[in-house]
Amino acid sequence: MKKGLILLSVVILFSSTSAFAEQLSKIAVVDFQEIIDNFPSGSPAFSKLQILKDAYEEKRLEYLEDLNTKELELLDAKENADELKVARLEREIVDFKTFIRQWQEIKIKEIEITQNDFLQGRDIALDILKAIEYIAINEGYTIVLDANAVSVIWLSPEIDITELIVNRLKAMAR
Repeated sequence: MKKGLILLSVVILFSSTSAFAEQLSKIAVVDFQEIIDNFPSGSPAFSKLQILKDAYEEKRLEYLEDLNTKELELLDAKENADELKVARLEREIVDFKTFIRQWQEIKIKEIEITQNDFLQGRDIALDILKAIEYIAINEGYTIVLDANAVSVIWLSPEIDITELIVNRLKAMAR
């Protein structure tokens, strides 16, 4: 009887330890580079960058249109042999081209900085972490690892949740 009770206690102990170990071992991996490469364009983090790019392009086209207008005025002044107006317009065009070139250099640098901030920034990281947390909680994962940051000899594709994360980010962007 005593042996049976000890045996039953050992079985219960091992089975509860086994069930506990199973609960702790639900692991997932994600490929962050793939997530960033597939980051949806409608996300809040991406929209800041897109607004900046759109504003740049709109203003650039406006400046080019203004430059074209000045060049047409110059042609008219040359046809009318108005040398004073020709000289003034040529100077204005040179100055305006210089301004446009300098403005473009500044704006392109600003866009590059914003893009780098976007890729390394807090907004994109928060969006990705929210998506990972949502999938991890709903799928019952207890640990999520970056597949590229961990020395893994082999892993099953079944635990790679990268596609689920990308799909969640797309859903968040809608």
